[in-house]
Amino acid sequence: MFVLNLGEHRNHEIRRRPHHRLSREEDMNTSSTHLTLLVLLLAIIALFCTLVAAAAGLLARIDGATYPSALLRAAVAFAGSATLSLALLTFILATL
Repeated sequence: MFVLNLGEHRNHEIRRRPHHRLSREEDMNTSSTHLTLLVLLLAIIALFCTLVAAAAGLLARIDGATYPSALLRAAVAFAGSATLSLALLTFILATL
């Protein structure tokens, strides 16, 4: 981060401000266990969203919707469930 020092001098002095280094405990949890758990949770969310989308598309098709309309409903269901699932995962990880 650069700081512009506007003192009494006419020349503007740009100096470098030292960064605050986080301790190891404050640093992000990047251990292999945490990363593995996060990848596993993301895979479960992707599987869940795919199943929701497939069910929505199938139910739309059974209801008599055309293939493009059923595919659109499946895509909307996938996007909605992915958004909700990722928001919930973010909330859970932030509170832990």
